[in-house]
Amino acid sequence: MSFFREHKQANHRVIARILELSHGVEDPSVELLDELSDNFIKHNGSWVKFFNSNPSHIKLLKLVIKKTIKQKRGE
Repeated sequence: MSFFREHKQANHRVIARILELSHGVEDPSVELLDELSDNFIKHNGSWVKFFNSNPSHIKLLKLVIKKTIKQKRGE
């Protein structure tokens, strides 16, 4: 049911949508969204470059989300 639209921050909306489409997480907590956003920045990700459609930053965000979700699930 597309909960991603309910988030106020654009980065949270993007992360929530990726979680919904790629990982089956429909209603992530704000804490998880903040953690994923922080991890993206820690790996030298730039939200400005992401929103300007820089392919390497788009790929990095997806990779950071995938890695973090796998760790949380214990895979």
